[in-house]
Amino acid sequence: MYILADIEFPPFRKNCLDLIIMFTVIHHVRDPINLIRNLSPIIRKAIIVSVLKKTETVKLLQTLTKLFPQAKILNSQKSKDVIIVIEKTRVIQ
Repeated sequence: MYILADIEFPPFRKNCLDLIIMFTVIHHVRDPINLIRNLSPIIRKAIIVSVLKKTETVKLLQTLTKLFPQAKILNSQKSKDVIIVIEKTRVIQ
């Protein structure tokens, strides 16, 4: 099933999704930190964010890791992306 919706205003009730995965999306959003906070209530387990390794996303990565210090960072030198896993219990409400 596919649902077309605005990611900043998702049409889902609380705790209805196990997981949200975003690949190269978050840097297109006006307020990425607020987006993660807004998505937090609708997930049960985690949000996985993939960010391209580009100069303009370095600040975003630094902010995410500062706000979510327990987030797991998966960074391979061979990959063009950095993967951040933010578990539900660790998301700032």
